[in-house]
Formats: sequence, C-alpha cells, structure tokens
Amino acid sequence: MMTGYEVIELICDSLSDARSVIEDGGTWDPLVHVCHAGGVQSMVIPRSRSGPAHRTEVVDQINRLRKEFNGYLVMMFDDNWIPEENLGNSVTRSQDGSFPGRYEALVVTIWGSDGLPTYGTQRYRRSVGGQVLFDKFIWGVPLV
Repeated sequence: MMTGYEVIELICDSLSDARSVIEDGGTWDPLVHVCHAGGVQSMVIPRSRSGPAHRTEVVDQINRLRKEFNGYLVMMFDDNWIPEENLGNSVTRSQDGSFPGRYEALVVTIWGSDGLPTYGTQRYRRSVGGQVLFDKFIWGVPLV
C-alpha cells in the first residue's frame, strides 16, 4: 500500500505533467491511476469520443481495472471547462473553444474505498501571447 507521501507525490507529478502539456499547447487526455497493494496501474483515456455511452464505457473500464487489481484508491486527472456560477456541471474538455461563463481547469477526482469522490481544481487561463497562467490548486471544490 502506498504511503500518504507517495500518494501526494503521484498527484503532484501527474499535475506537473498535465501543466507541461497544456503550457506546450497540447491537449491533456484524462489520466487514471488505480492504486493497489502491488503499486499503481495507469490508463490514459483518449478524447476521441464523448457522450454518455463513452462515459459509461470509461467508468466500466476503470471499475474493471480497480476490481482486477483490488484497488483501494482511484485518481483521475482531467482538463475541463467549469461553470463560473455553478460548479455542479463540469463540461468535458473539447476542441470547440471556450464556453461563455466558464473557466478552464485541471480537475483531480479521487475515490477511496468508500466510493465517494473528493475533488481538487486548478484553474488556468491563456494570455494573448500564448502563456498559460495557473492559479493555486484547491482541494474540496464541489463539482457534483
């Protein structure tokens, strides 16, 4: 089982990777880590498809992986549009440009053995010159 320090290190490393991809102008595909007694099993979820059927398929894949490895902790790192006025309805990242009244953010979702999610977000914005400015990472932002 991973120590708390190792979990924090995995979160920090994954966020650092995501920030680097975004700063370089790339698109961050969701990354899932399933932590289990033997280590960590990771999976990248390509953004090639979207919609409820794809979401159900992804959830099923994550659950199969968690059960296969007897995972005790699941982490997902995603790049989303988050509504400014209502954090309850995040919108999956798309190439379609910005959404009015929403901001870009890296979203970390962690599910423990109780199955309840814990969220953290790190807003960011792109300057006219192409520089990406990241805000402070914040835990406990209610997204659902």
